[in-house]
Amino acid sequence: MWSRIKRLIEIVKGFGQEKEAVFHRAFDCAANPFETMERLIELGVDRVLTSGLKPKAVDGMEMLCKLQTAYGDRIQILAGSGVNVTNASQLMDDTGISQVHSSCKDWLQDDTTVGDAVSFSMVSGEKESCYDVVSRQLVEELLKRVEAREAETC
Repeated sequence: MWSRIKRLIEIVKGFGQEKEAVFHRAFDCAANPFETMERLIELGVDRVLTSGLKPKAVDGMEMLCKLQTAYGDRIQILAGSGVNVTNASQLMDDTGISQVHSSCKDWLQDDTTVGDAVSFSMVSGEKESCYDVVSRQLVEELLKRVEAREAETC
């Protein structure tokens, strides 16, 4: 496994010095996150997207804080999963991380999604005839709140 990860990092970095290798949330399945983080740093990973080994980042804040404290000067910790307008600033404050990943998801209605005999719906229930999009309004609000947080700490 590590040899494949190393090869992927070499490929990414081979595209130029500005390219960064980001390790996704597979990190959250690590049996020993501290050994895994050390190995990822050795291999040249620049950033790790993690929810702190929990389904949602707000549930993994304790681990996110530990990772940031132990490795934040050597690798970027990017908190993701369930991060939204209402919790991003608090997550950053409580863990010391400086980056969050959020889908800022919203739903748009599309009545052509479901027909009499065929459904192209990705979800069931009340959102069955909707599709998900990145909400400009949610992105702007998230940025506004994070920037306000940064202004308060300066």
